[in-house]
Amino acid sequence: GAKVNGKKHWFWTWQNDRWASHFHCVTKDHQICIAHLQRELNYIEQLNQSQWAIQLKEMLWRAMEFKKQINCNNYFSNLTEKKKLEQDLHQLLLQPLPDSDKKAKTLQKKLLKSYSYILAFFNYPKVPPDNDGSERAIRNIKVQQKISGQFKSDKGADGFAVIRSIIHTTLKSGQNVLNALRLIAIEY
Repeated sequence: GAKVNGKKHWFWTWQNDRWASHFHCVTKDHQICIAHLQRELNYIEQLNQSQWAIQLKEMLWRAMEFKKQINCNNYFSNLTEKKKLEQDLHQLLLQPLPDSDKKAKTLQKKLLKSYSYILAFFNYPKVPPDNDGSERAIRNIKVQQKISGQFKSDKGADGFAVIRSIIHTTLKSGQNVLNALRLIAIEY
């Protein structure tokens, strides 16, 4: 969050994560952040030496490596490795876990609810398996906050958010930022 006149306000960036609010937004699909999921699995592995966590981490690593190998020509083909990874995930999410592994059981239950969002990055060439883009998107607000401490008004914070959103979207789509800002200035 950022401060506006001493009060905390939130700047949101929507990409890959497991926040419930993300799943309630109407979109074509959702992708959870695999890097965050792997961090959680690391914790569960260290907590109980959970073989399930180790296996799921390894399967997710294989999936991300496979994503790097898929090219535009074969992205939507009937890929054997993709199907195998999806089956491995399904089996891991249905695998019985010991009662002593409470954190793993809780995570497994949550992942079953969001099953279709775990490997959604296989269905879209430009969808990444992590939320690094979101973290880069909020970097500017954090730098601004560190330099200025806070915004002086809601209008200033809103303006900053709109301009940063336009710049970020323009860069992501490979367009010229100055042309986009010029078009907006002409409209207003």
